[in-house]
Amino acid sequence: MRNAVAVQLFFAAIPEAGGAIVSAERTAEIFPKPEQISFGPTEEDGIAVAPDGKSLITAVGIRQSSVWSHDSSGDKPVSSEGFASAPVLSRDGQRVYYLIRQNVDSSARELRSVDQRTGKTDILLQDLPVVDYDISHDERNVVFTTQPSARERQIWLSPLDHSSPPRMIVQGGDSAFFGAEGEIIFRELGEKSNSLSRIKLDGTHRELATATPILTFHAVSRDGEWAVVGVSGDDGRIQAAALPIRGGPSRIICNYCQTMWSPDGKFFYVRLAPTLTLPERTMAFPLQTPNSLPDLPAGGIFSDWVPPAGVKIVERAVMYPGPDPSTYVFTKTDLQRNLFRIPLH
Repeated sequence: MRNAVAVQLFFAAIPEAGGAIVSAERTAEIFPKPEQISFGPTEEDGIAVAPDGKSLITAVGIRQSSVWSHDSSGDKPVSSEGFASAPVLSRDGQRVYYLIRQNVDSSARELRSVDQRTGKTDILLQDLPVVDYDISHDERNVVFTTQPSARERQIWLSPLDHSSPPRMIVQGGDSAFFGAEGEIIFRELGEKSNSLSRIKLDGTHRELATATPILTFHAVSRDGEWAVVGVSGDDGRIQAAALPIRGGPSRIICNYCQTMWSPDGKFFYVRLAPTLTLPERTMAFPLQTPNSLPDLPAGGIFSDWVPPAGVKIVERAVMYPGPDPSTYVFTKTDLQRNLFRIPLH
């Protein structure tokens, strides 16, 4: 009912009071209790005036998001309840990992996995304020970021078989990925700028990976040699740049885009922003050497860049890839609404 109250307060300055703010009691007399005319979840809002001018109609609803998978046979649902996000496919494309929360306003999430062959669902993490996560290459561990209330972000490591409880390995970091064997690479959150750091799985040997200031951290190659980050370009635009973890020159990938490697490192994906003539789209670059980078122009690619032969275009822009460009997971978001009538007396 909070949205109906907001409607009453918005119209509290009324003509009969000379535009003055009237009391809550008088407002309640002028605007009686809203009459619900459809039923179901109620958390979102909207407002319109009825054609006869005698009442207001407010739309109150809730958003729901589900995870879907796509392969050569088409689309099929993976989740069916709550607000699901951040789906990830296993290397063989058979297991789907994703975050879910029952209330869209809640920070508590579960990390679940679904075996697409059997339909079996496992709960891997529960009732934690998870921000992001990454699954280890052998699918035995998960590294994840939490955002405790009024505290800085923390990075935790947990075995997927629940053989031991999660343990915190970093305070003041996020966007953690498994890199080379026994190593985690993450975004170090600083007071004035952020950077890339790395740490061992046991929480030791925390050190700076690159000195380049970064804005965001998108992905890391499976061998831990390359990290793709968001940096501020010379012209002020946000660029995706590939930084070598072990030293060497960086490479510009594109402007205003998202990038990632496939789970097996055989494809490199670039999602470009839409233009006036082209929609948002994802390009899949086959790699001659797994976990490397494709051959791109020195200044990176732009939204209207024409890819060479061999590069595949994935019709769905926002997705997480599997073993090949025809296999991926994505989310669908729906808004269910109910209508309330507020008489104007």
